Amino acid sequence: MPNIFRFAPSELSQDAMFIWLARCATAGDAALRRLGNAFVQFLLKADGGTVFDGNDQSVPYSGSGVVSKFLHGPDKHRNMDVYFAAEMDDRTKVSVVIEDKIGTTKHSNQLRRYREIVKSDNIEEDFTKLVYLKTGMPFDDEKDLVASEGYSFVGIHDLEGFLVAEPAASCASDLVQQYREWTIEKRKEMDIAKRDWNMEYGPIQHRFLSALRKRVGDSAKDDPSKGRNRGGGGAFSQLHIQHSESDSWPLFWRIDPWLPLCLRFRRGEKEENAALVKDFRSMFDKAMEGTGQQPAKGRKWKAKAWEPTIGGIEFPKANRSQEMEPFLDAVAQVHRRFLDLLHQSPHSQD
Repeated sequence: MPNIFRFAPSELSQDAMFIWLARCATAGDAALRRLGNAFVQFLLKADGGTVFDGNDQSVPYSGSGVVSKFLHGPDKHRNMDVYFAAEMDDRTKVSVVIEDKIGTTKHSNQLRRYREIVKSDNIEEDFTKLVYLKTGMPFDDEKDLVASEGYSFVGIHDLEGFLVAEPAASCASDLVQQYREWTIEKRKEMDIAKRDWNMEYGPIQHRFLSALRKRVGDSAKDDPSKGRNRGGGGAFSQLHIQHSESDSWPLFWRIDPWLPLCLRFRRGEKEENAALVKDFRSMFDKAMEGTGQQPAKGRKWKAKAWEPTIGGIEFPKANRSQEMEPFLDAVAQVHRRFLDLLHQSPHSQD
């Protein structure tokens, strides 16, 4: 049977799945009711099981987690991906927010805003649980960033743990079985991507550039930045380089899916960049000498561009789990040599 989640991989589809799972907590069917309550308990116990009480203090949740009735939702509410308020069988009232992520991260103060909405609305609760549920690959700092906003982080390994355990494991619902299969498949893909340093993934790009920054020290200007290319081009990451005129014109390493590691700059108009890039490429080739690495060949880098590529270095083709450390050392050597050559050139004084 075709798996519906392969055809509907968006966050909206996943929102609907979480809403359905939570709604099962008051279903007439006993097996679905056990499943729904297990999902609610999974959320409440997430990341140590802490919730916020009526005084907005973080406390351990010690309630039953068994829903007697829903007071609101489960549904979408005030731009929240998933929200519900429930009265439990111990008479306590709990509000739950799920911020659902696949390939994106938090933005526009949304986490803080949702927390304030729950605190100030007219729905009364004894406890509030804030959950940041990400089935895509998280960035290394993402868990700490959402924790600083009061959210419990739930990743795909956590979700898989819920789906392969009872009562989800024996649930006869095709929907649950397909979601479990999809979750296991995606978790395996991400584990392999981490092992193989797959640069199609933004968090892997960011991890690589963070490791490079540690090797080059103060000659990296800031922490790596991240973004997404337009038109479905995937994630990209950049590490800006500190040089004598870095406030005037940026020089940076950039990673894009399916491309080598590229050194780029942005100096001025396209014509000015085209005039400079020839000398910069000569410096890059010289910086590469003796490092055991070869400049990326067979690629037509445009000289007349807003951000021309100075040069590229191909990532290791095989055994990346073993080759990445020496490759990073070699890139750091190229980085330092290029800066030395740049500082000695007349272009650094223009």
